[in-house]
Amino acid sequence: MGWSRLQSLKSVSRTGSAANVAATFASNVTQGSRIFVYTNAVISSNNVAVIDGQSNTYTKLVSGGSSATVFADIWTAVASSTGSLQITVSSATGQLGWTAEEYSGLDGSAGAGCRDVSAAGTANNNTTANADSGTTAATAANNQLALSMIGDWGNGVTWTVTSGTGFTKNSAASLDNDANTGIAVGNRLSATGSAEHCVWTEGGTADTDVALVVVVKLAAASTPIVAIPWPEVPGRRLKGPRKRQHRQSVIPQNSPRPFEGWGIPPS
Repeated sequence: MGWSRLQSLKSVSRTGSAANVAATFASNVTQGSRIFVYTNAVISSNNVAVIDGQSNTYTKLVSGGSSATVFADIWTAVASSTGSLQITVSSATGQLGWTAEEYSGLDGSAGAGCRDVSAAGTANNNTTANADSGTTAATAANNQLALSMIGDWGNGVTWTVTSGTGFTKNSAASLDNDANTGIAVGNRLSATGSAEHCVWTEGGTADTDVALVVVVKLAAASTPIVAIPWPEVPGRRLKGPRKRQHRQSVIPQNSPRPFEGWGIPPS
């Protein structure tokens, strides 16, 4: 069983006083699916929090920041029920934006138990350099989900994935050309022993940004139920249905009156 992205969601970023930023998936989420939330905040310290309408507990899988106080995080939770899901992200005064995705086929462990490996790149501070997510340790299994995100301080740029890293950008979960907090998200199918990393580029505008990468485990394979036949015993013939035999009446031989009582008069 492999993973599959079911739907994507992006909020409207905000700036200024402390406030919540909420948005709801267009379709119902499915119980047991895994939700990922990608947050980006331009604040003095990373105090971002994520909650939702199902009271699911969100765990931060990987986090990165710059000296210019740009903080990017990848969060996750497992949907506890099937139905509508509104996500709310909050932080202190500053700029805040986020996006989200729903996936099936992934490990359902609590906390960070779904994480195989992760990395956070060295942030860029007001430079035109590409954003590198850093490189993970070797992955432990085949066909896992590799995710990468880039967060910037709101320079109104659009990020693309540099060719050669194998990641594909998901525009439906990206805040492109955002003046508050730009976000771009991508994924790829990870192979056993891979050292994953993603490189993002935005065309040469001086920007402050940080990129991340994480590899998520697959759901455990279910064990099929196998019917075990009864063993045959060599040389033994299975009995068929028992035949019903006709029982004949026998006249008692020593009776002094052999026909008496049988409905036949004596001679």
